[in-house]
Amino acid sequence: MAFVVDLFRKLMKGNFHQFTVKLSAQKQCMKKLDNQLAKTVWGTEDCSSFYRNARGTHTTFHPGNGVDYWKQTRSANLEHFDLS
Repeated sequence: MAFVVDLFRKLMKGNFHQFTVKLSAQKQCMKKLDNQLAKTVWGTEDCSSFYRNARGTHTTFHPGNGVDYWKQTRSANLEHFDLS
């Protein structure tokens, strides 16, 4: 929730009305998550779960602990968005 609140505060302060996540930011995030997951049981090809989509990509799983997740989602970086 902190991420969304921070993002909207920054958007309002900058007088922005629309935003989309940059493809480069999305790819960078997914690459980092894939690299982290590769070191866990979730990254093995033998592991199947509802977190894995048809392409074999994990879409809703965070490989770190709660503190890591909090640190990564406590503030929004506007450089990761296209703004207008």
